[in-house]
Amino acid sequence: MRENWTIRDLARLINSQLATEIETASNTAGADWGAKTGIGSTNNPADDIDGAITTIEGNGFDVDFMVMHNKGSSRFATNTWIKGAGIVGAAPAGVSPVNLGSKMYNVTGFPTVLVDQAKTNTIATIMSRDAVWLGVGPTVIGNYENVVGGFRGKVIKQWFFPVLTQSGAIKDLTGITA
Repeated sequence: MRENWTIRDLARLINSQLATEIETASNTAGADWGAKTGIGSTNNPADDIDGAITTIEGNGFDVDFMVMHNKGSSRFATNTWIKGAGIVGAAPAGVSPVNLGSKMYNVTGFPTVLVDQAKTNTIATIMSRDAVWLGVGPTVIGNYENVVGGFRGKVIKQWFFPVLTQSGAIKDLTGITA
């Protein structure tokens, strides 16, 4: 009934399928990146991330990005081990601070961070772009009309099939937020 929202909603459906698929990767327990003692963060996210990167690169893949829910992203970006490097907050000359509303950002020394609301908020996924493939099938669009009801619409069917093809190219860090 609302054609102007169709593309947005189809993108959300595909994204949800991808998020579900990437969370089928093998899990490694991480630390709570938001835990604090006094004014500082207790746990350094680099300890967890480095272990995942080492495993993935040891399997012969390059790490391209980290994907996490915005709760995990905010814990990462505001962690004093990360923030203390000057990337978040008072950034050094020529480096932009992280906008917590951003859907993609870089922190020096880490893979690109992709923020995705479809992800579970306690999991950060470290991965190569080779890990998941998206199979795309046909798209069928049909029109319908209800003369008595006084409305017209379209039915859109799209076939997508995300699949984890390279299990050695992806790692889920669990427990990154409480």
